[in-house]
Amino acid sequence: MARLNSSERVQVVRRLDQSGGEPFVSFQEARREVQEAQGLEQVRLWLEYRIQEPRFDDAGAQMPNPGIPKETARQLAAFLIRVEEEDGFVGKTVDSVRDLFPSATRANANKIGIALAGLGFVAGGVFGAVAYWLLIRLRRRTYDGQP
Repeated sequence: MARLNSSERVQVVRRLDQSGGEPFVSFQEARREVQEAQGLEQVRLWLEYRIQEPRFDDAGAQMPNPGIPKETARQLAAFLIRVEEEDGFVGKTVDSVRDLFPSATRANANKIGIALAGLGFVAGGVFGAVAYWLLIRLRRRTYDGQP
């Protein structure tokens, strides 16, 4: 945020606005939008436009345009800075992952331990059943005279 609001960056943006080349002309409104935003919204907007076109506010950027669509760039930017949208894809995905992996606190430590013990019991049971089945098959082959 400090970099986005620095006087040095404001001067760079003014120079880009006066240049006639691409992608600077196409992203003039985007630079204005980033400059007017505040806080995390400003960072999210900057990141969104930077994902779409790495040179949108930096003539010296070396990364080529990756061709990422605007909506995908918006979702990536929101995910990267954890701006969760209640009804959006990013918010639902982040919430789903959080539900799968609860944070380890004293309140849920027993639940996590019981879940892991249950998982180990099930995995051990499956392994034991497969091993027993293979042993029976091997024994039948041996008694039937098969190699």
